[in-house]
Amino acid sequence: MITVWPEQVNPRPERPRYAVLMERRILVLTFVALVGCGPGDEAAPALEAEEVVRRASAAMAAMESASFEMEVRGAPVEIEGLRFAGARGDYSAPASAAAVLEMRVGTATFEMSTIAVGSRTWLTDPLTGTWSELPTGLGFNPAIVFGSEGWVSLLTKDLDGAAVGSRDGNYLLAGSVGKERVELLTGGIVADQQVSIELVIDSDTFHVLKAEFSTESDQGTSDWYIELSNFDRGVTIEPPVTG
Repeated sequence: MITVWPEQVNPRPERPRYAVLMERRILVLTFVALVGCGPGDEAAPALEAEEVVRRASAAMAAMESASFEMEVRGAPVEIEGLRFAGARGDYSAPASAAAVLEMRVGTATFEMSTIAVGSRTWLTDPLTGTWSELPTGLGFNPAIVFGSEGWVSLLTKDLDGAAVGSRDGNYLLAGSVGKERVELLTGGIVADQQVSIELVIDSDTFHVLKAEFSTESDQGTSDWYIELSNFDRGVTIEPPVTG
């Protein structure tokens, strides 16, 4: 607690009015400056797009693990006759991932688990929960989204016409992505499409934090949202026990 004692002896002389006004002006300007630097403000880009791409590709190449969430809105996207609504899980370098998939049939929603190690993918039966291995090239393989042919190749080879901006204090890259890379970004679900994409890059670590893009099908436009977090916390993923 601060105690203020009244000045009873030798009271302070009255200050000139211009000095009081100047002091108040300085305090107001200081307060405005401090508020203006809050965490929600978007800083102007300080790096060219090519440099952001270079640093982001290096950061993602060195990434050992990450958590991810993926959501699809709009027109339905199907896996083996089921509607894919999203996924959440973990990735471990160089090519392993475990995820829970949100699937839909009509108005019913249920979850299925998947594990991918290299080119092999396993999926649980929605009724029994037992694991079975899928033929190569079928199903949703989240490991290929984050492996060397995923983010790193996207940034270094396939992000055309990249322009840099800012979002929430981080870098925002916008460009277009070729057909083969879109198949990797969607875990093998969508092929033969070139799309426009936005990537949010952490301004300190240069990890990819978010990706947003849209794909087209006979049923309309599907909007994809991917978020990454919990980088390099150490994740071990093993093949499931089957049989």
